[in-house]
Amino acid sequence: MDKEELYCILSDFSANNPDLILSLSKREREILMYWISDFDYKAISEKLYISENTVRTHIRNINGKLNINSKTILAVTVLLQLFGI
Repeated sequence: MDKEELYCILSDFSANNPDLILSLSKREREILMYWISDFDYKAISEKLYISENTVRTHIRNINGKLNINSKTILAVTVLLQLFGI
């Protein structure tokens, strides 16, 4: 499974679970799905037509809102919520 497929799967789950991480904006959720699908800042910025600094700011805000500072823990947290575990 490549990054694009993983992003699509996670995005579908996220779209069907609007309660997921309610404190995040739509854009933050979009960036989050790319981030935990292992896209780097540059790839995310190219996909969304925003600067790398904007991506960094969004990720910093996501981490702050969720009180998480590890990409791995962030991914596990999101996946646990997506699958209702």
